[in-house]
Amino acid sequence: MSRSVDSSSLAGPMVATIFVRRCMPTTLPPSAVNLWITLGCGYGSLVQRHPYLDADGPIAFAHRGGAEEFPENTLRAFRHAVDLGYTHVETDVHATADGVAVAFHDDSLDRVTDGRGVVSDLDWSQVRQARVAGTDPIMLLDELLEELPDTRINIDPKSDAAVGPLVEVLRRTDAVDRVCVCSFSDRRTRQVRDQIGAALCVGAGPRGWILRSGNGLPDGGRAAESPEPGLLR
Repeated sequence: MSRSVDSSSLAGPMVATIFVRRCMPTTLPPSAVNLWITLGCGYGSLVQRHPYLDADGPIAFAHRGGAEEFPENTLRAFRHAVDLGYTHVETDVHATADGVAVAFHDDSLDRVTDGRGVVSDLDWSQVRQARVAGTDPIMLLDELLEELPDTRINIDPKSDAAVGPLVEVLRRTDAVDRVCVCSFSDRRTRQVRDQIGAALCVGAGPRGWILRSGNGLPDGGRAAESPEPGLLR
């Protein structure tokens, strides 16, 4: 991440890597990838665009805020991505033992912080003492949403325990229109959407990429916007 992003110059395959890499099986046919790009980036007219996906061209995402020039999932990383021109960033959510939603990828503090322990076993008062890369505090999800009010955020709930705190934060901060929830667990994604409703944009999870017989269209394409509940079982 060393230069500003001109989304109009990004090629389709690059968008496929950025946008669906986390949720798309590697065996997905190229035609399905192209359709996802069309729907996800707003080129097609097959579905109504969700505000989260309201863009004039391909959408580039800063994964964990970029995680190259600054420690991952930290305010410095996210602000740097926005300064470079990114309108969309990706983060992860865990919940502490006392139900606080934090923007953090791993289930434990050990890999990226100077702290130790499993996040879900620790209270926020303990987690907040850890520093990512020894320098940056772990962010509350509230803080990320408040600090970047004009940025679209892709959120990956990393555990079942994170569902309730995530839903509570999205409701309290009135951030539903500018987030997309996507997990490797279709059940977890469905739980979040069932609690928030059809206004929430969700990503197509592992079971969303089931091709409809005969026409080659992935059911997961609809899940990228506002899925029918049955698509995420």
